Amino acid sequence: MSEIIKLEEDAYVLWSNIADGPLAWGTLDEIKSELLEAALIQFEEDFERRITRVNETGTSSVMGGPYTPNTELMFSGGIDGQFTIKIENVKAFLESYDEDTADFTASEYLIPTGEPNE
Repeated sequence: MSEIIKLEEDAYVLWSNIADGPLAWGTLDEIKSELLEAALIQFEEDFERRITRVNETGTSSVMGGPYTPNTELMFSGGIDGQFTIKIENVKAFLESYDEDTADFTASEYLIPTGEPNE
């Protein structure tokens, strides 16, 4: 599953609840295109329902009951372990993405939830 999170006016992230990390980020049109390309949505009405929730709550998630927004997201750091990240820090975290290393450099936003994986 994935959820769409509104970061600010016309800035969104598509967050995987399976991989525990961002799948895509950008404008709403870019997120919609990514969802359609990856076949994560099959019908326009599903996308429209998700966007209605995003605009009302800030997230398309229905975890904890319909229209209940999360305050943190899980992030898998691979061998470094599991983390959470506060939603208000997601935009700054995404902006730290280094295309040369294909990694995020702003680890100060990650909150460890356990021991590193080995």
